[in-house]
This record gives sequence, C-alpha cells and structure tokens, in this order.
Amino acid sequence: MRVRSLGALRPPRGARRCGPSPASSAPAPAGPKDGAGPAPAGNVAVGAFAVYVAFGTSFQVLPPFLDEVARRWALSHYLAGLAMPAFLVPALVAAVPAGILVDRHGAIPLVRLGFGALLAGGAMVAGAPTFPLFLLGRVLEGLGGGVAVVAALRVVATATPRSRLGTAMGVFVAGLPVGTGIAFDILGPLAHYTRWRSAVTGSELIVLASFAAVTSVLRDAPPGKREGDREERGRPEGAGFLRLLLLVLLGYAVIVGFTTWAPTKIAEYGRLRPGDAVLIASLLLVIDIPLSPLWGVVVDRVGRYRPFIAAAFLVYGTGAVALPAVASPGIVSLVGLLLLVAAMGVGCSMFFPATLASLPSLVTRDKVGSGYGALVAAQVAGMALGPPVFGAVFDRGGAAGGFWTMGAVAVVVAVVAVWPVRTGPTVV
Repeated sequence: MRVRSLGALRPPRGARRCGPSPASSAPAPAGPKDGAGPAPAGNVAVGAFAVYVAFGTSFQVLPPFLDEVARRWALSHYLAGLAMPAFLVPALVAAVPAGILVDRHGAIPLVRLGFGALLAGGAMVAGAPTFPLFLLGRVLEGLGGGVAVVAALRVVATATPRSRLGTAMGVFVAGLPVGTGIAFDILGPLAHYTRWRSAVTGSELIVLASFAAVTSVLRDAPPGKREGDREERGRPEGAGFLRLLLLVLLGYAVIVGFTTWAPTKIAEYGRLRPGDAVLIASLLLVIDIPLSPLWGVVVDRVGRYRPFIAAAFLVYGTGAVALPAVASPGIVSLVGLLLLVAAMGVGCSMFFPATLASLPSLVTRDKVGSGYGALVAAQVAGMALGPPVFGAVFDRGGAAGGFWTMGAVAVVVAVVAVWPVRTGPTVV
C-alpha cells in the first residue's frame, strides 16, 4: 500500500469555483455494472450509518444476557464471556483482507456479503442448540460485520468530496452508539419479558432493516479522478499512516476500557447506585450521536485533522484524571460527574470523524479500501485490548489508579498526534 505522511494533513481544496475544469468537461465515467450512477454523498453517509447501526446492535445485543447464556448451558462467566471476543477477533482478522478485496472488486458486493454473514450468524446464535454452535454464529457475525464496515468506509471515502468527508464520517460514526443504544435500551428491556434468543431475533430485524436501507442508497463511486483527489502519486511515505493506526489502537483501547469498567468502578468508588453509574458512563458515547456529525462539519471547515485528535485526548485525559476527585465519597456530585463525563464525550466526538476523514489524505485512491481495512483492524484490536489491560490496572491500582492511568494514556495519544515524524518510503 502506498501511503503519504500525516505530517501536513489538510484536505485538498478541490476544483476551482469558477469555470469548467478538465475533469468536469470530460465525459462522465461509467457507473457500476448494474447501470446505476453514484449515489449523492448525503445518501452514502446515511447508508454507511445504517451499516454501523447493524454492527453495533449485533455486537452489543448479548452483554445484558450473558448470565442467562451461562445458565442455559451451565457455563462459567468466563466461557459465556467468550461471546464478545468471538465477534471481535473475526472482525479484526477479516478487516485487512476485506480492504484488499474492496479495492479490487468494488465495495457493494462486499457489503452484501458482510450483511449475509451477519444475518446467517445471528440466525445461528438465536437458534443454537449447543454452545459451540452459538460461538460459531458469533464468529460468522464478526466476520460479516468487519467486512461490511470496511466496505462502507471505502464507499464513503471515494464517493464524498474531501471538503465534506469529515461531515460524512461524523454521520457514519454516530451509527455505533445508536446500535449500542438499541441493543441495551430497547432490545434488552423487551427481551427480559421473554429470553435472550428473542433479543438476538430483534437484532436480526434491525440488521435486515439496515440492509434494506443500505442497498437502496449505497453505490460504488465510478473510477477516475473526482473533486479533491490529488494528482501526486510519488514515493510512498508511511510514518504518518502508521502513526494514525497507533492513534486509533490506543484511542479505542482507552475509550472502550472506560465504558467497560466505569459503571462498576464509579459505583464502588463513589458509593453510587449502579443505575446512576451506568447512566454516567453511557453518556460518554451517547453524546457522540449528535456531536460527531457537528464536529465533522468543523473539521471540514478548518481543514486540519491532527489538532482535533490532540485536543480530543487532552480533554478526555483531563477528565479521566479528575474523575476520582469528583467521585470521592462524601463530596460526590451526580451532576458534576455527568458534566465531567459529558466533556470527555465531547473529546471522543472530535476524535472519531477526524481519524476516519484523515485516511484518504495518506493513501492513494486505489488503496483506500486497504487503508480502511488496516484502520478497522487497529480499532477492533484496541476495543479487544482495552478492557483486559485496564481491568488489570484496576486490580493493582484501585479505582483511582485505573482512571489516572487512562488519563495518562490519553495524554500520550495527544502528544503522539502532534509529534513531528520523519517520513520515508514504507509498504504497508
């Protein structure tokens, strides 16, 4: 993969405002094989949003019912908990090959393949008579989810002008917390009146509805140059691209580590009711739903990415370090904790669209899918590593030590984002 440096990330200014450009006066390239032209950029963003809703719902539908799963097959909590890595690990494994295939064969066939695997895996989970078949269904879901997300990102990046890519990625990012909210706040309570299998069946209906929305709006961008693409295809410089992958891995580790452990640790440390602690912790991602698209607009207006990534984790790290003091027994304030975690969520909502929108500035157009495959692999690796790593920190350092460590890692991410790097030829 040929990549460019992150050192001077600024979206290209695109075509001139007045007068026809050579690209605009040339005949329009052929569209996809089915004869349909490229979808409008807004429709593409909505379609990608639906993909992420399906991914988030399928991934998060089981945590409220893991105790029930353990009782169903007389399992330990450890074995029942394998339902989560059984989804994430295949998504990680599938991401890079999916990116390569998307670059070679187009995104839409891979989107359909991914949704087919999501639906087949969900049906297997819902009807599994044995635990091994249950896990196999989760593996199939993870494979499908990873493929569909990579393909959707490639469609967004190639169909959206660079001047609006931050906004489109902000819309896409909002799909994950929406899917998580559907799983926890709608399917979870409804399924408590029946069983966990009904929750998985409900998630299948969400995936099916998402697939219908996706197939109606997503189209592969036609080949050739579009507004905002750069002509320069010189020597590949990989330090910036590798730095982006490191930022994504560490960023998702510290964010998912917080959402995993904050509900129990805030409740224990501040002696709060578990329901209040869950409300506080969930605000970190809920606030991303309205703010990620808005920050995407700001990123597009400013035209730079790394300052937003650095600012995001300075805010996030400051909040994590301050959290033990705000949650101290005797002085704990529910409103104060809500405001603090909301500020941390503002940081997250800056980070997500900025990282996703920056990648096309680092790779050539013919390798965008491969680039997003590597980025999704780094994201999933961070999501998988964050909970056990910070769980070990909480075991050794207590609640305060765990949150302080999260803050320190966040500050490291901010420094890495702005640290100057030497660029040189790299093949990824």
